[in-house]
Amino acid sequence: MKEKILIVDDEKDVCELLKNWLSEANYETESANTGKEATAILTKHLYDDTLDLVILDINLPDAYGTDICDDIKKNSRFLPVIFITGISSISKTRGIDMGGDEFIRKPLDQDDVMATVKSMLRIRKLQKELNQKNEDIKAAREKIRKLSRTIVHDIRSPLTTSIGYLQLLEPEVEEKLSAKDTGFLKSALQSCQDIANIISKLDVGTRE
Repeated sequence: MKEKILIVDDEKDVCELLKNWLSEANYETESANTGKEATAILTKHLYDDTLDLVILDINLPDAYGTDICDDIKKNSRFLPVIFITGISSISKTRGIDMGGDEFIRKPLDQDDVMATVKSMLRIRKLQKELNQKNEDIKAAREKIRKLSRTIVHDIRSPLTTSIGYLQLLEPEVEEKLSAKDTGFLKSALQSCQDIANIISKLDVGTRE
């Protein structure tokens, strides 16, 4: 599946230029010329997680790119944002401080743009892989918890019954058994109680 990039710039020729460069590199693109258009597209894609990168002009006719960037960061696990601007007074460090993950100054240089895009998409891919691994770990832990709860339930009932019978039996047979056999009985009861303690700890662990 092609990686999808949203281009947001009020200059249509800039959007067309970026679309051409990105299409040549086999990326899928969408574009918006206003903050309102960008928000509508982002709202659609943030729910299905199919957008991989946003190239965002800092100054739009109806919105600040920094505000759109803030919304992106609040509502997505990791969707990288590359700020672009023609404002000479904004440094790259300042652009990143404003929330962007990268910063490119106009006029745009194709090599600079493509290198930055590839870098951000590589990070995006690694982040998605990490998220998937975390989800897999959570799923595996949940399976272990369910299995542990089943084991606890299946063992606890007969074990409790065995302990109860041994406790009832102990005073009844203590005088009739040899010291050695009485010791065996006490040892069996203690072993059952030790197992019951382990089961109780395991039960607590599955509920944390």
